[in-house]
Parts: sequence; C-alpha cells; structure tokens
Amino acid sequence: MKAYLLMLLIGVLLATIHFTTPADGRQKPAQQ
Repeated sequence: MKAYLLMLLIGVLLATIHFTTPADGRQKPAQQ
C-alpha cells in the first residue's frame, strides 16, 4: 500500500513539474 502511495505521489510531482516547466521555460528566456 505504501509503495502504491509513493508511486502516486511521485507521479503527481512529475506531472506538476512537467506542466509548470514549459510555461516558465518559455517566459524566462524571453525576458532574459
């Protein structure tokens, strides 16, 4: 049960990073 919860947490974390990175990645270089 803990292993499943851990995988779910990692999945959500990776998804969040994957969705937020492209948005910041496009704006940051444009400003710099």
